[in-house]
Amino acid sequence: MENTNAIFSDLSKVEISNKLSAVFAYTNLSRSSVFQETKFISLWIALESVMRTGQYSDIITHIKTVLPEILCIRYIYRIVRNFSEDCMRCNLKSCNDISLDFSENDKKKLVQKIISVFRNEPQYQILKSKCGHNKLLLYRCEEIHKLLNDKEAIKQKFDHYTTKIRWHIQRLYRIRNEITHSAFNETKSLVIYIEHLYAYLSQLMSEIVFYVVHKDVDSVEEAYATIPEIYKTYCELLERDNLLIGDVLPNGIIELD
Repeated sequence: MENTNAIFSDLSKVEISNKLSAVFAYTNLSRSSVFQETKFISLWIALESVMRTGQYSDIITHIKTVLPEILCIRYIYRIVRNFSEDCMRCNLKSCNDISLDFSENDKKKLVQKIISVFRNEPQYQILKSKCGHNKLLLYRCEEIHKLLNDKEAIKQKFDHYTTKIRWHIQRLYRIRNEITHSAFNETKSLVIYIEHLYAYLSQLMSEIVFYVVHKDVDSVEEAYATIPEIYKTYCELLERDNLLIGDVLPNGIIELD
């Protein structure tokens, strides 16, 4: 919110502000509508309005070519963050032996601490034992531990995620066409698709705003050129033998200095 307000207060970023305003307007329209078709279409229009740059001839290419990589920037961060929330839901609020407090207000700091615990074997064993009271939580703990200690597993996770997102965008586009051409079956629930669209849009806007405010990006179009390139470069770095696992995504976020 602070980053967004900074953009709206900067007179040199009027064009970006206008794009953000359009997205917020369509998102509000979606939230306030009682019809699921209107909710869905409004969110899709919001996505189109901020992702159409003129680089490609059709909107679906604009979205499928850029969005999956952008969503990957904080993918590992979200996995670890969700794990911390799972711990809270399972009544595991802290691990005092390793100074881990899942109720920490600074979530970025918390995620970085959790990742460091997963990569420290003695500390991980303590966390694992704490998760043992819930089988599902223990399973997630073990899976994340495997992921965070294997560069190839991280790379495969990204590849699988981008493929899945591209497939899902195509599915959402088909639903959009069904609604637009009045061929949509009203008995079919759109709730899950609306939730996915909202999640994608929220993550996209967060990255755009962050890069405009903190990475000196001067336009939405520049963000679309910069962020996927950072993602691709980082994936290439993961293949280097001299890259230590402790240096890979220490805070769960793909970043390049």
